Amino acid sequence: MDNRQELLTAAGEVGTAGGVLLQRCGEAMVDQKTQETLISMAKAVASSTAALVSNARNVASRCSDQALQNQVISAAKATALATQALITCTKVLSPSIDYPLCQEQLIEACKMVAAAVERIVIAAQAACGDDDALRDLGAAATAVTAALHSLIQQIREGLRVADDSQCEDACEVILAATESLVNSMGNAQEMVTQAKRLAEATQSLVSAIKLEADLEGDPDARKRLLDAAKCLADATSKMVEAAKVHFHC
Repeated sequence: MDNRQELLTAAGEVGTAGGVLLQRCGEAMVDQKTQETLISMAKAVASSTAALVSNARNVASRCSDQALQNQVISAAKATALATQALITCTKVLSPSIDYPLCQEQLIEACKMVAAAVERIVIAAQAACGDDDALRDLGAAATAVTAALHSLIQQIREGLRVADDSQCEDACEVILAATESLVNSMGNAQEMVTQAKRLAEATQSLVSAIKLEADLEGDPDARKRLLDAAKCLADATSKMVEAAKVHFHC
């Protein structure tokens, strides 16, 4: 498994553990159907970007200028990576998409894909004079934009206005920091910053969980809460370690 994939896998585990913890905290967790819908829509974005990348490669093959060809190929790779990050972030944040911060983070991941798509179109137009190839690429880019718009609309339907407990607040920060860490792959300095933020948020979570557990009268419920917190703490620790490996390579 390469370093990028290891980091994405670790992020997915953080999302799963975070969803369980929110449930243990007594949160009216986002229902499974809504989570599956978000993930399905993110995968629809991925399918449309795959078609766009294919069209970009076709455009690149028709370009005689090596430098311009490389720009198209580079833009296509960046779009594929941004889409991969979006899928992971959707899995991480979908259990808590009723939190405004998590919505904001996931919408930001969508915007990163949109920006990457725009760069493909600009690079392709500069590199190729084949109207048919550019027309096909433009149609593919429009399809990605439509899929992103649908996903963003679905994200915004989960607006949360209720007050949160300390436990839920800390968990929300961890999920948001995880998404930010995924989106900072390739930027070593930003990855260090986000990894530290994630580690600090985990420490805050441990403190918040202990306070909330002390208020829990049911010993079994208290144990389940502490076990879920430990699972999330372990998952975040694993992700921080994966991030260290990634930015030291």
